Amino acid sequence: MKTVLVAFEKRTLNSILDKECAFIKFLNFNALYVDQISVVSTSDKDAVLKVLKENFDCSFILGAQDAEFCLTGLLNDGGYTLDSNGFCLESGLISVVPENFGENYASALKNALNKKYGFFAENVIFKLYDADFEKINAFCQNCNEKNRYCHLHADSVDGDIKVVLTYGEASPKAKVDGTIKEFIRTFKNYIYAEEEISLEERLNQVLRLRNLKVCAAESMTGGLIAAKIVSVSGASDIFYEGLTTYDTLSKERRLGVKHSTVVKNTVVSAPVAYEMAAGLLDGGNCSVAICITGYAGSDVHPAKDDGLCFIGVGVKNKIKVFEYRFGGTRKENIQNAANAAIFLAIKTVEELDGFNPYG
Repeated sequence: MKTVLVAFEKRTLNSILDKECAFIKFLNFNALYVDQISVVSTSDKDAVLKVLKENFDCSFILGAQDAEFCLTGLLNDGGYTLDSNGFCLESGLISVVPENFGENYASALKNALNKKYGFFAENVIFKLYDADFEKINAFCQNCNEKNRYCHLHADSVDGDIKVVLTYGEASPKAKVDGTIKEFIRTFKNYIYAEEEISLEERLNQVLRLRNLKVCAAESMTGGLIAAKIVSVSGASDIFYEGLTTYDTLSKERRLGVKHSTVVKNTVVSAPVAYEMAAGLLDGGNCSVAICITGYAGSDVHPAKDDGLCFIGVGVKNKIKVFEYRFGGTRKENIQNAANAAIFLAIKTVEELDGFNPYG
């Protein structure tokens, strides 16, 4: 599909085409690729019509608000009638792009493309945690530069990463499949789902599939792990209880953590996290235990151990302890720690019965 981008620019500004680059990325994300960019003066009426008469399959007009004349009137005079969404489908597809293009425009564009050409774009979604976001971005950029048949885009919130691969109907299946396989091979240890789903929703699926119940004992996260688990509908089928054992004495009395273990290793340590998980499993009412002890940190008086935590995950009396050191604010450390605990629970449960969906 041959595509042109017509962009209004004031020549005296020596533009570096920021808005053009942003829109091209937007098109790539929707499986469209620009063959030609025509930058025209804000006062040049003839240049716009000249490009449109070159019979591109898709013509996008960017920066219409900067034109020094009535663009709609010019298009009407040239025989191009726009609909209420700013599209003309009479001769190819012509779109006057709104100043703030986003999801609404993307939806309208997809409908117009489908109506005009029967064109569709498909998405493959990967959800990851604890991966190097810069490495993922570099992977996406490299793929996008060498392969125009599909586009990768990554976003991250509190360490929870979503990568979307978009491809169109003209994309060779072998190219798309090859990109998917390469991504999985590179990041398989960090992928927890291939759909638009949260960590807690995936944990719910994993536990429900195996008929397991989970319990949690939290210090650093103050109940956030439990709150995330019960935020998913049907949590009563997979969640037994949550304890916020914030004080050291609470860990000893409620979970059976030995005082000698605390004295020898400090309360924020791997041995304490291990005994917290063991204490949950000893109750016999759940088969999966998640626990955490750590330093959330202070935004007022920061210390070197801020963000340090130990996460214990026990499944059927097999317990693993993981060490993390987050480097954010107190709120960020708590959020990241809760996400990490749930991610580790997902991976540990999947590995218990030898099941690893990513090889």
